[in-house]
Amino acid sequence: KYNFEFVLPKEVNCFIEPEETGSTFCENALIKAKAFYEATNIAALADDSGLEVDALDKKPGVLSSRFFGDVTDAEKCMGILKLLGDLEFEKRTARFKACFVLYNGKVLSQAEGVCEGHIGFEPKGENGFGYDPIFIPLGFKQTMAELSIDEKEKISHRGNALRILSNNIKNLINGR
Repeated sequence: KYNFEFVLPKEVNCFIEPEETGSTFCENALIKAKAFYEATNIAALADDSGLEVDALDKKPGVLSSRFFGDVTDAEKCMGILKLLGDLEFEKRTARFKACFVLYNGKVLSQAEGVCEGHIGFEPKGENGFGYDPIFIPLGFKQTMAELSIDEKEKISHRGNALRILSNNIKNLINGR
């Protein structure tokens, strides 16, 4: 129906990596979208996402990728498990959050998605990255990394945010 061309930054020789100084996922997504737009004068879609663990005062939060320094995903998962220790399952509530921002000199659309769940007691599964092996979505017994791609798309924070963003873009195009 609509003709859009999506390009990756490297396809237009844009290799910027702006510092993520925001205090929310949406602020960081906006920082990235603005930086790309200002470098290329092309409308930009950027995202930021991470894990919030209630028992850790919503950490790692916006620092999810760098909370434990430059370590592997497996080490990040083990770091969270170590911080939670033997805390009972009911108190291990957490959520993945994602925010997408579409920007062309101004914010055209912003969409946030959430996936609620708990932190398990050990890493399980191979279908994922980051904290997926320790995150058990509400209504499931498996970790995010044990779910199929199809199951994950239906419930993930990114999937939820992208569905909202898609609807927002349709409304923008149709003048609503």
